[in-house]
Amino acid sequence: KPKERRKKILFINAVNEVTRERAQSFLTNEHIQKIVQAYEAFQDQPGFAYVATIEEISSKQYNLSIPLFVSTVSKESTASISSAETPDLMDTIASWIESSCAVSDALHKILPEMKIKSQRKLMPGDINISLFNRKDWCMKAFGDFVQNVNERVDPTEASDEIYVGLDDLDSQNLQIRRWGKGSDVIGTKLRFHEGDIIFGRRRAYQRKLAVAKFDGICSAHAMVVRAKPDLVLPEFLPFLMMSDKFMNRAVEISVGSLSPTINWTTLKSQEFNLPPLGQQYRIAEILWAVDELIQNYRVTTKAIITSREAFFQGIIAEGCSLAKNGKNNVWPYWRKLFLSDVVEFLDDQRRPIKESERSKRSGPFPYYGASGVIDSIDDYLFNEPLILLGEDGANIVDRSTPLSFRVNGKIWVNNHAHVLRVKPPNSLIYLEYFLESLDYKNFVTGTAQPKLTKGMCERLQVLIPDYAFQAEIEDQLRLYEKGLTSLQNIETQIRCLFIAFLNHFSTG
Repeated sequence: KPKERRKKILFINAVNEVTRERAQSFLTNEHIQKIVQAYEAFQDQPGFAYVATIEEISSKQYNLSIPLFVSTVSKESTASISSAETPDLMDTIASWIESSCAVSDALHKILPEMKIKSQRKLMPGDINISLFNRKDWCMKAFGDFVQNVNERVDPTEASDEIYVGLDDLDSQNLQIRRWGKGSDVIGTKLRFHEGDIIFGRRRAYQRKLAVAKFDGICSAHAMVVRAKPDLVLPEFLPFLMMSDKFMNRAVEISVGSLSPTINWTTLKSQEFNLPPLGQQYRIAEILWAVDELIQNYRVTTKAIITSREAFFQGIIAEGCSLAKNGKNNVWPYWRKLFLSDVVEFLDDQRRPIKESERSKRSGPFPYYGASGVIDSIDDYLFNEPLILLGEDGANIVDRSTPLSFRVNGKIWVNNHAHVLRVKPPNSLIYLEYFLESLDYKNFVTGTAQPKLTKGMCERLQVLIPDYAFQAEIEDQLRLYEKGLTSLQNIETQIRCLFIAFLNHFSTG
């Protein structure tokens, strides 16, 4: 070991580099390269790598849990909103109320027949600051008001029961949306009952926590806990455990380097400030109401996406039928063309840049890869409306994220995405949606790392309607997008409201 590296340990937190698709987790070549470069550089990289001295490690009782040295948050987690970034509670509520009407207007333009459940508006006066009067709050050890339910189960004896793994839990989401069966797994599991809380004690920094609405079994890497109702309400406990204060403490007491894990013996002795039952009830009532709003908006978002897909697939099916039967004399006229007939490939202008070089060239311009933005840089290669089509990676087959997406403005693109300039007067939006609707399984080369070559892309057959009809389709798709954008904006505001309120009561 070189002299300058002695008595030092490099911690690399690559949890956000792991790609999960279907039931498999893996590192892409780009992610592996990033990790190797960090190892070779042996220097601090905020949110990714940290060089710790022996003295620093000693100050943490020689606990080598990576999150203690390199703090990073899941891209999907709203926990990245720090207290300094969290908006004022009353300002957040006022902003949400002001913009909520725009969402309903946008949705009715897309789906005029859709009836949106009416709800009484939550006004700033509904949240009384007396809720946060801590006069009667008291510090309690976690084990004093929470029971650890450690009922072991052999899945062979629960083959028909619901099984919930850690991968079935979403970060910062109290709802369980996915599950399997006991017959799908092996090894000892834990039993839970309706109302119990399933908490991911392994890799607590992922902030996985959910309330069970049914009985079943779960991963032994979780912890099943139950409120002691004489001290804490079952309705309140999930929010206490979702707070930054609890989650940060959970990370601090985790042990292990590769898979830091919490043990009950340590957790039960941790103290938290607990309000009286009356205040717990009112706080939980508000937070559950906000959580319900978030779930409603997500359901509505899914309904709009499903409607948009049905609309576009219906158009394409009709076009396929007309083109197949040779009915090209009836408007709208449809033609089958090669992709190279309607776009110009700009692949020779793209350029990959190594992670080590990008780290020295941080800037305002998005740096795109196969599945979207992966970094930012100080320069750009393109400055016009384009379509990017992923060139390689498992996503070509599994389609866990969009493969075709349009971009506009100053951007940089590496060699993992094809760059397409649509030939006028064809609609860029129509072509983007059409390319996204295709199944590419029969067009890729390679198995471990599927690849969609430029030559194969050029020979893809695309269904192109009359230009005027393309414009009509584009107008309808823009309406869908406007509605989805409005929904996403309002959900973000509600989420900020939720986090602001959650951390407001849990601080101090």
